[in-house]
Amino acid sequence: MNLIKRLTLSSLCTMVASSAFNSCFASELADSQSNSPVVVDSTAMHWQTYTAPSSLFTLQYPDGWEVSTDPKSGKIEAKNSNGASLAILPFYTPEKLDSSSGFFSAFLGTLAPDEKWSKPELIGTAMRSSYLSSSEKAVAALEVYSMTKGTGGKICVAKSPVGASAVPFEVFVKIVSSLRFNTVASTVNAASDPSPQLDSNVSNYQTFNDPNENAFSVEVPAGWDIKGGLYRAGPIDTRPWVVAVAPDNSCRAFIGDGEICPYTLPSSTLNWTGFTPGKSYNGTMVHDYIPARKFVEKYAREKLKTVLTDIQVVEENDHPEIALSYNGANATRSEAKSIKLTGMYGSIPAVAYFLASTKATVMNGTGMWWVTLIAGEICPASQDKQGLDVITHMLKTFAIKPEWQARSVANTAAVSRNYQAAARVRDQQIQSNYANIQAANNRITSGYWAQQAANDRISSGYWSRQASQDHAANNFSNYIRGQETVRDTSTGTNYQVEYGPKYHWIDGGGNYTGTNYSSPGAGWSQLLSVP
Repeated sequence: MNLIKRLTLSSLCTMVASSAFNSCFASELADSQSNSPVVVDSTAMHWQTYTAPSSLFTLQYPDGWEVSTDPKSGKIEAKNSNGASLAILPFYTPEKLDSSSGFFSAFLGTLAPDEKWSKPELIGTAMRSSYLSSSEKAVAALEVYSMTKGTGGKICVAKSPVGASAVPFEVFVKIVSSLRFNTVASTVNAASDPSPQLDSNVSNYQTFNDPNENAFSVEVPAGWDIKGGLYRAGPIDTRPWVVAVAPDNSCRAFIGDGEICPYTLPSSTLNWTGFTPGKSYNGTMVHDYIPARKFVEKYAREKLKTVLTDIQVVEENDHPEIALSYNGANATRSEAKSIKLTGMYGSIPAVAYFLASTKATVMNGTGMWWVTLIAGEICPASQDKQGLDVITHMLKTFAIKPEWQARSVANTAAVSRNYQAAARVRDQQIQSNYANIQAANNRITSGYWAQQAANDRISSGYWSRQASQDHAANNFSNYIRGQETVRDTSTGTNYQVEYGPKYHWIDGGGNYTGTNYSSPGAGWSQLLSVP
């Protein structure tokens, strides 16, 4: 069992049943048919082809049978309603197997622990074990392939009822022989292969145009299944996306994700008003800024966790040129990172590449951030280069159409003007009622209204996407905390105050307030920002 635990399941060869492997079924199951009053001709049966989404293999099976897979172990199982079943488990281990007999027995103890199997015997290059009961007969076969680095092979367990419902060995052999992992190069003789191998190399591309608003175009592999378009979540919240899937489901490449929204950075003001992290706010989600490197791995693992096991990041890269291209030069924080991941899709080694660009804009202690680019691809490890070539080509050819861009800018300007006008009205109301507000509230409440005015300005800046940066744009962490250091020049004492008001004041009793205009009255001294 220790050897089994050390196995890295991997289908490194095309699954073709050899003559010795077939003989393991023939000599055992044929005997069970000799006393059966019914003889089933496998050639007279109707057969179906099973292709599971993203399973990367095809398998032929008789009408009335069902096929299922276990992505974690790589086991493939076909069975009918009469109790006949066939389990297939391809495997690979980096170790050289000196004795297949012990390995075979250990595997059988895992796949079929309730049966009393016979001592394994050698049939040509394969090994066989069997058992017989009053209602059922089964045979298990193991074939091992010696490889340059390690050992590969497959183990099959076929079970058949005895009597009228018995299944002839030809049926099991045909199922096993039809198994094809469409994405892995063959390392054995496939002359008897009844199903063609699919060509995963991409030589031709075609242009995909956004079907919703004709907003963008991108070149995608010809013959692949393509889906995508522009998702408009709000008046100017547009999210282009496209997904390309290979005909055999072996490779998947994408740009964009319509489910990723803009984010508003948490602040004390938002907390006071109930907009805590995770809440929706003005069409955004309140959330701390996530750097591109952290975001891209978090996103990749979330997308891959139901597909791959043993996910590992094996490479990472910084892309300042992509950050500049997607985020511009005036963002408070701008970065782009990519990672390469490896994992196992059942018994198949897989590789994935993910790229993300993030941007944050902060002003007066409040701000927003965006995922300006998300892209990636996943494919078998044997097609590492092909998959990377596909997503690279898609990224290089992805383009926003000028006509749509012009309309978008005009629409953005109109939305911005309306939003800014409403913000100015609210700001004037706040200022005109300042005296009443200050009399009715303490300094925290007054600080909140001043901060709220700043929020309106940064929000309007978001809608226009023309938010500017002030002198402290480099002190990112201070903005996130929503604090500013100011000094009483008469005493030399420093104070931490809420960031937002343009002017800060203190009276003789040590009370603080902030305003966006002149002094609140007699007895107040101005506090100056510490450089």
